[in-house]
Amino acid sequence: FIISQGFTRSRSDTTLFVKSNGEGKFTLLTVFVDDLLIVSNDPDSVADLKKSLKERFSEDLTWDDRVTSFLGIQCQQSENCDTFSMSIGAKVRALLDKINFKHNSKDGHTNSPWCEELGAIEKNKNKALNERQKNIQREFKKIAGTLLYLSITCRPDIAPYLNKACRGMNSPERFHVIILERLLMYLASNPDLGLVYRLNNNPINSEICEPLARNYPELKSLEDTPYVCFSDASFADGSDARLRSTTGYTIYIFGCLVSWCSRRQTLTA
Repeated sequence: FIISQGFTRSRSDTTLFVKSNGEGKFTLLTVFVDDLLIVSNDPDSVADLKKSLKERFSEDLTWDDRVTSFLGIQCQQSENCDTFSMSIGAKVRALLDKINFKHNSKDGHTNSPWCEELGAIEKNKNKALNERQKNIQREFKKIAGTLLYLSITCRPDIAPYLNKACRGMNSPERFHVIILERLLMYLASNPDLGLVYRLNNNPINSEICEPLARNYPELKSLEDTPYVCFSDASFADGSDARLRSTTGYTIYIFGCLVSWCSRRQTLTA
C-alpha cells in the first residue's frame, strides 16, 4: 500500500519509506507495527497521506502534530523549531525497576561506566561476585538486550562498554558482569541523557574539533565542513580473549550526531 502511494523503501532501513517530488520537497514515513512517524516539508503530501491511510485502514487513526514519544523515545521540540531532543529515561527507569537494581548511596554519582577493575581483568577474574552482581549475571541477557536498544537509539555513550559486555552473552564472566553493573550505575545516575539536534550553533566545533585542533592543526578545516566522521581502533586490547581489535566511529551532519558504532572486528589482529 505504501509503495502505491509513491513511496520508495530505503535500502538501509526497511522500515523507512521516502517520497520526493524532485523540487526539494520530501516526505519520510517510518513504520513499526502500528506506530507511524511522518517527517516532511510538504504539508499537502502529509495531508494526502493521512487521508489515504484513513480510507485504507480506519477512520479512527489519530495523529499528533508534534511527536512527543515514539517506540519508548521521548521527543521534545522547541517552540521555534530550532532544537529537537530525544531521550529514553523512561525505559532506563523501567529496566532498573524490573531487575530491582538498587543504586547504593556508596556508589555515589557515577559520571562514567569506567572503573579501575576494568583495567585489571586478570587480577580480579576469580574474585567472588556480590549479591547484586549475581542478580545481574542471572538476568544478563535481559539487561544486555535492553541496553542494546538504548545504545542504538539515544545513548551512544554506552555503546563502547556494552560492546565488550555482550561478548559474554552466552556465558558471562566477572568482567562482563562488572561492565553491566557499571553501566547500570551510570544510567541510574544519568537516566535522561540523550541526543540534541540544533538548527544552528551545534557544539561539535567548540567541544570536539577545536580541542582536537590544538594537537592536530589540520582539523581546523573541519569548522566549515558539513560532514564529519571520527573513527578509531583499539588494536587488540587486552580485554579481548580472541585478540581482535574494536572499531568505533561517529558521523556528524551539520554538527548533529546521526550514526555511531562500536564493533569488534572479524579478523584477529
